[in-house]
Amino acid sequence: MIENIPSQTTGADNIAPKNNGTEVLPAWATKIGNILRILAYFMPSAVSKFMAKMWFKPYMSKQKQHVTDWQKKADKEIELPKGQAFLFSRAEQLSKQEKPLVVCIHGWRGRAHQMRRFLDPLLDRGFQVVMVNLPAHCDTDPNQTDIYECAEVIKQLAQKLGPIDSIIAHSFGTPVTALALNENLKIRKLMFLAGNFNIRHLLMQYAQAFDLERLVPRIEQHLKKMCDELIFEGSWENLRMEVIIGNLLHAEDVQFWQDPEDTEISIPTNLQIHQYLKDHGKSTSINEVADLGHFNILKSNEVVERICDRLV
Repeated sequence: MIENIPSQTTGADNIAPKNNGTEVLPAWATKIGNILRILAYFMPSAVSKFMAKMWFKPYMSKQKQHVTDWQKKADKEIELPKGQAFLFSRAEQLSKQEKPLVVCIHGWRGRAHQMRRFLDPLLDRGFQVVMVNLPAHCDTDPNQTDIYECAEVIKQLAQKLGPIDSIIAHSFGTPVTALALNENLKIRKLMFLAGNFNIRHLLMQYAQAFDLERLVPRIEQHLKKMCDELIFEGSWENLRMEVIIGNLLHAEDVQFWQDPEDTEISIPTNLQIHQYLKDHGKSTSINEVADLGHFNILKSNEVVERICDRLV
């Protein structure tokens, strides 16, 4: 099922362009593109290795004070080896452990604060909410992480807080969520905004931002080697689509929310996943939103309310 939803954002927030360029790059990185393109003609292997190293670094700017103040409003900060998690709950809910738990996962180079518009609507509907800063996406962490380390955060939250009812994830947070699911971590509902499950698509976007698509095979070779060394042997191959898609079978309901003109994501991949889930008897739908792109989808009151309603 594919649904069309009209776009709606609050006036002051509707300021981001439809697509901000590839999400995996900090703003300053594009400035070195000319240098890399020149060097690539003489030292393609060295440039490819450099780009592979950058792949693991979000290069976050220092967190602003208003974001820190917002985090302090949480009822509790959950201790994690890396990353941060903040538990929010209405006062009358604090003693009621049966209240279902929703976890919100941001994208690459994002923060928990980006997901804040979901907070009050979820609390109003009786949920407890955990807002996550993924590893390397907060001021307290070293500037390096990987998708497996990020997925581990979801598993740690389930161990510390008990069953997770639902997860709302954006962009890079969607494959992070899929990678975390297994027989011991099953989720009732997954809400994926601007889902970005195709790692190969992400890699191609990353190279295209520097006009270095021709280096993708070399970059991938370095990434494979680095993943084998930093994570575990075979970890890069383990990100293939059949693994990611298969993990989603551990959820009862998977909903996709996306702008069909969002160039940051692979629309065909999401359609493929949607069809796979349907074929395996899962509840799933693709909800199309117009003129929101990759980031403004998080600012749409219509989208936020519709997602929160579907979690009830």
